[in-house]
Amino acid sequence: MFGERPLSIAPLPALWFGLGQSERLAEAVRLVGASRAFLVTDAALRHTGIPDALAKGLRATGIDVEIFDRVVANPTTDTLNAAAEVLRAFGRAAVVAVGGGSSMDVAKGVAIAGVNEGSGRDFDYRNEQPVPALAIIAVPTTSGTGSETNAFGVIDDLETHEKFYVGHESVLPRVAIIDPALTVGLPARATASTGLDALAHAIESLAAKNPNPFATAVALEAASTIATWLPIAVEDGTNLEARSQLALAAHLAGVAFASGTGLGLGHGIAHAVSAATGAVHGEVLAAVLPHLMRSNLDLRDGAYARLGTALGVGDPSRSTRENARAAIDAVATLASRVGAPATLAEQGLVAHQLDLVAVAALRDEVTLNAPAFPTVAEVRAVLDAAF
Repeated sequence: MFGERPLSIAPLPALWFGLGQSERLAEAVRLVGASRAFLVTDAALRHTGIPDALAKGLRATGIDVEIFDRVVANPTTDTLNAAAEVLRAFGRAAVVAVGGGSSMDVAKGVAIAGVNEGSGRDFDYRNEQPVPALAIIAVPTTSGTGSETNAFGVIDDLETHEKFYVGHESVLPRVAIIDPALTVGLPARATASTGLDALAHAIESLAAKNPNPFATAVALEAASTIATWLPIAVEDGTNLEARSQLALAAHLAGVAFASGTGLGLGHGIAHAVSAATGAVHGEVLAAVLPHLMRSNLDLRDGAYARLGTALGVGDPSRSTRENARAAIDAVATLASRVGAPATLAEQGLVAHQLDLVAVAALRDEVTLNAPAFPTVAEVRAVLDAAF
């Protein structure tokens, strides 16, 4: 019976959404009980002036600020260690993540590494730390990761060449400040890849082993919004309505999988491919997702049929399976429309890496949320189709 299945929605960060909300950053720092702020960002974003403008606003209210701007795409244990060293020298502070998923990942890692002993893989989420993490405030400048909704970051282990998860219940951001104006300068390619990442979050949450009605409702709304507004934002990055719609949709997709569904094999593969080649996370997902959805049809055609309705391709006169297939085609068409590479080969993966990627994807804990845990042969079949 449905009522016998427990459903627990954990607390989420306070959400401050809307144009100009980033001007409230000092208020958020005070809210978490801090008088100092450690901003985590990347050099490219700093070149836009956004982190320094935020820092200037903080300093104007008497808040001391240190900026760490050495975050890289697919951040590594070296990145985490470098950030922790700077934070330990600076002292206790609110950790403010300014940027995309990589900055969020490093911020989560440094919030706990900065107040505990150790380095690199010592901060794997399975290793209990004696001191809770510093408070985190998330200020996304992309519309994709939804990382502000959960307590985990993804880091590349330079020794094993695989990704691992940093995290702790105390790592969940306290406040998420989503100001769509901060996403206006995002180039078209990054807009497309982060939007497709958010779409993948919604779809994998829908199809997960343990779906729930809350996640389903939120994920369907997120998917519908992304399908409508992503092409517009890619075509015209200054369209504030498109930017606003995508920013909130990405957050909602994050809320969906953070509600307990998790993600699935698509993200397991994306993590493995990115670790092997440095490929862009959202672009890997775009190449893999339609093939993965086809492989899941027997298990999740009902969920995909509902997705078809959300994407505007559902037809009540057709069968569930037909509507599910229409949804898959719509996902592939959207990825092509916004310029995502169609294959993994285009993203630097070579044939001799396929077996290694398949094994690494199975070892990634996110794959445990797949509708049914796949075999190596099943993963390899998806990779071959996407290659």
